[in-house]
Amino acid sequence: VFVMAHPALTGVYFHDPSHGMTPALLLGTLFRLIGCDVSIFPNAGGRFYLTDQECADIAEALRIPAGRWKKAFPCPAGGMQLDQIEKMSEAFGEDTVLLIGGSVMQQDVNLTRSTKLFMDRIRSFFNEQLVDPHGNVGFSCDLAYLSPRPASGGLLKFQDFQWSGRGLREYKMEGDLDFRGVLRCELVGQFGEKTKFDLRYFEIEPEGYSSLERHVHEHVIIGVRGRGILLKGTEEIVIDVHDVAYVAPNENHQLCNRDNEPFGFFCIVDHERDRPVRAG
Repeated sequence: VFVMAHPALTGVYFHDPSHGMTPALLLGTLFRLIGCDVSIFPNAGGRFYLTDQECADIAEALRIPAGRWKKAFPCPAGGMQLDQIEKMSEAFGEDTVLLIGGSVMQQDVNLTRSTKLFMDRIRSFFNEQLVDPHGNVGFSCDLAYLSPRPASGGLLKFQDFQWSGRGLREYKMEGDLDFRGVLRCELVGQFGEKTKFDLRYFEIEPEGYSSLERHVHEHVIIGVRGRGILLKGTEEIVIDVHDVAYVAPNENHQLCNRDNEPFGFFCIVDHERDRPVRAG
């Protein structure tokens, strides 16, 4: 049995440094004493108020030699983001348990894909493959979607380049593909529909650009707002409102906005598709 201890309702014991006990004593020493293998604690830089030093003290209390007590794993949590993985791993060590929930779910409405982004970020930092509990290299996720339901009556109402029940989010997680000033909105395909395609809306701010990439699946791009440039192979194609452009498999491509107003476009892709790679 692997026991994780959560700090719910414990803040009253260390909220005020003038009474009670230190966070390290409660969430480190005592949690470890009662048998927890992982201690979840509110990390500095999140939604709560602990300092970097207090969090370091908790981690030390979980690991310091103490007779026959086994060491426990630190689990910094409380509003952590994907871009904090490197900092937390450096601060608490490679045997740190990373509890990141909301930030992962914000990456993609498809929980399988967003979880893979989480894993890819960890793999990239440690420069190694991940191994699942059954000894297989890599993980295979088959999780249910945690996403809104299909639009009521099959209709998404439009207003000011947003659609009811669908929110804009970051274009993609930062990585080795360079991009700037891009937002995305999943419209159809990730909400229980039975389509073989996904319809997304992307918006690029002035001087922004998508990643220069290629992939096996095809793209159809439809201009919706403003004017943009499609770089496709060696071509530069101007896309105005209602223009339709096609990107073939493995074509290097990038979308740019060189105007002073946002450039918005619909993008239609296969529902089952490969991940983009750097153009080459």
